[in-house]
Amino acid sequence: MNGDRTLQLSSCKFLNITNSIFSNYVFSENEHYKTHESDWVMGAFMMINTNFYNDVGGLNESYFMYSEDTELCYKVKKSGGKVIFYSEAEIVHLYNQSGKNKFNKKRDKVVTESTIKFVRENYRGIEKYGVILIQKSRCLLKQIIKR
Repeated sequence: MNGDRTLQLSSCKFLNITNSIFSNYVFSENEHYKTHESDWVMGAFMMINTNFYNDVGGLNESYFMYSEDTELCYKVKKSGGKVIFYSEAEIVHLYNQSGKNKFNKKRDKVVTESTIKFVRENYRGIEKYGVILIQKSRCLLKQIIKR
């Protein structure tokens, strides 16, 4: 949850061409009120068995910031594990506190670069290139609109 105790949407689907176009990769607010299997969850609070964490290679240190949580969940699912969003947990996450001072106006660009790195390393074929094109286009459009 956010600092003001409102719901923070933290459970997401892996990107694909369709949900990249329509920006509907985050599970709905209603789904956040029940425990469910997810593709990936925000890394602000995760629990994982140490042995399994080590077996899948842990967090990829080559990510400076953003998408390392997505990749960890991707590796967990690829290895046959499950990612569960537990709705009963109440954790306060002060969204973007680490990134706002470092990136401020460049945050969208940094997040997009990190997302593209994840997609390049883990996707194949048309899905890979389609998602990259859409993500780059969205970032460029945001930068143009913000000017």
